[in-house]
Order: sequence, then C-alpha cells, then structure tokens
Amino acid sequence: MKLKGGYMHKHGFTLAEILIAMAIIGVVAALTIPTLSEAYKKRVLTTQLQRAYAEVSQAGAAVVTEEMTDNFKYSQAIKDQTFLNKYLLIAGERDGFASSYGKYNDKNGTYNLREKMSNNKNDYKCGVTKSGAAICIDKNANGILDVNGENGPNLIGRDAYQITFDPDGTVSNIYIDYTKKNDWDIDELVNSNPNRYNVIFVGYGANHNFWYIVNQIENITGKNWEESEKLVNNAPVTIKENVTESQANAIKQTLEWSDYAIVKFELTNGPKKKN
Repeated sequence: MKLKGGYMHKHGFTLAEILIAMAIIGVVAALTIPTLSEAYKKRVLTTQLQRAYAEVSQAGAAVVTEEMTDNFKYSQAIKDQTFLNKYLLIAGERDGFASSYGKYNDKNGTYNLREKMSNNKNDYKCGVTKSGAAICIDKNANGILDVNGENGPNLIGRDAYQITFDPDGTVSNIYIDYTKKNDWDIDELVNSNPNRYNVIFVGYGANHNFWYIVNQIENITGKNWEESEKLVNNAPVTIKENVTESQANAIKQTLEWSDYAIVKFELTNGPKKKN
C-alpha cells in the first residue's frame, strides 16, 4: 500500500495471476479427486466384503459344530441345500445378482459371471443375506458371492467373487484373476496382515499336459514361452513369490486342474496364523 499524490493505491492480483492459480488448482484436483474417490469406493466395498465374509463364515462354522462333521463340504446342510435357509438365514430365496458382470479370465477361457450362473442354474441355490449380499451355493459347497447385490461395480475381484469353503466352514479360496494387476485380494481385505507364500511348481501330475502348463506359467509369471518352458523343465521351481493364500490357491487350482501338475506352497515371512 503506497501513498502517491495523496491517494492510497491497493495492489491486487492481475487476471493472469488468477488464471494461473485456477489452473494449478484444477490440475491438483484432477490428480487427487479420482484417487480419493477410488480409495473411498474401496473402503466401502471392503467393509461390505468383511461383513459378508463374516456372515457366511459364521454360518458355515455353525453347520460344522451342529452336525459334528470334519468337513463342511460333506455336511448334510450342503447335500440337501438347506445351508442358506437354515443357517445363513437369508432375507429372501431369490437371485439377487446384477443383470450383467464384467468378463473375467478362467482357466477354460473368458467368461461373464452371468453366463456361468446360467450354465449351472440347476446346481445352485440362491438367496440374499440380511446384510444385502447375494449368494449362490451348489452341492459341492462352491458358489458365487456379490457383497452388495445388484449394486455396482459388478466386477469379479471388486464386489463379486467365486467362493468355496475350508473344512471348518470358513469362506476360502475366493477366486481372483491373477493375470490382472488391478484385482483386489480377499486376504488383504479381510485380514490386516495375511500370510505370504512362494508358489512352487513341483512337476507333472498324473495327466500332465505340457502345453497347458507352459501356457499357464507364462500367464502367471509374465515371462515369454521360452522362459516359461525352461521353468517347467527345471522343476521343482518357484514360479510366484510372496503372494497371499488366495492368490496361491488360484494358481494351484489352475495348474492342478484335471491333475495336470503338482503345486505346493512355502510360507515366507508372514504370520503363522491368519488374523
């Protein structure tokens, strides 16, 4: 502020300075808002997943306790498909899934979750849990879970999962597409400090298929065909390091499909027990 000729002059911002400041604010907003939005969505879906995981696992444990069985998969509740109504206490026996889902990669090709459900509709018994999760379970204790029902994003590895159960009735082996870098991992969402494993390709199974195994190891490791072939020929060999249990199981199930290979896990420096 200066006095000149008896007048007080105020120096404000020029139009150019204001435009530059607005541009900087716009750039910062463009960089941070999507990140914050994605983080918020992940927190919401994580909470829904944790709720559904606990809800279904508690029901599974109740079956094991009441029937005094050693393995949930062989329980009467699964055989006669009374698990949902009797133990999970579903809010409605109906299909609570979205009309369509994004495609995912399975060992047999690329599928839409709706296609899988349609192809196996006679095997599934479906319902909606009290928390609003949609679930379908077949007579082998394998199923599909959408933690928020018909609401989005309706993507495998986000709000929708293929599931199975451990012998004690706990939800386990939730399918993830390990070839995709942006999948969320059930172990990292449900457990704050999950076990970590190295996955070891031990060798061929009884019905070994060289071409299938090399192709899958190529997908798993990101190596080319020649490098993947060398790994197969040098078995036993570590093909994936420091992954969570669900990631390790996804790899194991893919490689051991149709008894093509033998795969084992090696615990790294993770905790001895799940949280």
